[in-house]
Amino acid sequence: MKTETKSDAPGESDAEAYLTLATVTNRLLTEAKGSAILDTACTKTVAGRNWVLDFVAELSIIDKKLISKSKSRSVIVFGSGDRVSALYTLQVPIQIGDFRCSLSIEVIEGSLPLLISVKSMKAAKMIIDLGEDMLRLPDDENVSIRQSSTGHLLVHVRPSSGQDTEVVLFSNIDESSIRKLHRQFSHCSSRK
Repeated sequence: MKTETKSDAPGESDAEAYLTLATVTNRLLTEAKGSAILDTACTKTVAGRNWVLDFVAELSIIDKKLISKSKSRSVIVFGSGDRVSALYTLQVPIQIGDFRCSLSIEVIEGSLPLLISVKSMKAAKMIIDLGEDMLRLPDDENVSIRQSSTGHLLVHVRPSSGQDTEVVLFSNIDESSIRKLHRQFSHCSSRK
């Protein structure tokens, strides 16, 4: 599993960002749950606070500990000319295929799905293959992308560790007790 760090350069949080996504429909929000839109016309990675809250709620306890929040002075400019100030910048863990990284997201008010900017895609060395509906990652892994009902390219970004695993350690247990537990859970011996 490959791991990278920040995808947007530090110190650029006060720059204006330009986006062309005009309307966010309920259907697009449903389709984008746990996924991101690969937006090559977007100059800053951005998401609405509602999308971020839903995404973070699904993360494991371990992944939640990797989140960091900082002030932002970014202004997001949409294709319609509307300007929206970012509420804050959030570093969150994402996973695309086996590729894990920390993504810097400008968070705005509302339900805008995660839009991964061209700058973030370049920093992660992603290659979009539209002919094959694939996203090539730095370790030569190919990950399927899909098209939303509105024509946007979506890729799953939720870390696979969404379920917390409980590990139980026994310190004073002998081999016969382990065999008994093994049989109680309907596991056959190696001879059967």
